[in-house]
Amino acid sequence: MLIIKSQSAKLKINKERIESYKQKSKSLPIVTCSCGTKILVVPDLAAMNRAVKNHLFKHKSANEPFIAQQILMVATKQVLH
Repeated sequence: MLIIKSQSAKLKINKERIESYKQKSKSLPIVTCSCGTKILVVPDLAAMNRAVKNHLFKHKSANEPFIAQQILMVATKQVLH
C-alpha cells in the first residue's frame, strides 16, 4: 500500500484497487489543470475532493471550477459508456 502525505491527513492508495480499476477502464481517467498538472479521477468522491483541494493549496492560481468541470465531464463519459 502506497501512502502519500497530504496537508491534513494521510491518503492511502491501494495499488491492487488501482490495477483492478485500470483493467476495467482500459486507462485511468485523468484531468489536466490549467497549470498543466494531471489529476487522476477516482471513483471515491472524498479522495477526489482531497486531491483537488491539495492541488489548489499548492497552486493558488489553479482554476477550481475548470478542474471540477473536467472531472464531471470525465465521470459522465464513464457512466455513459
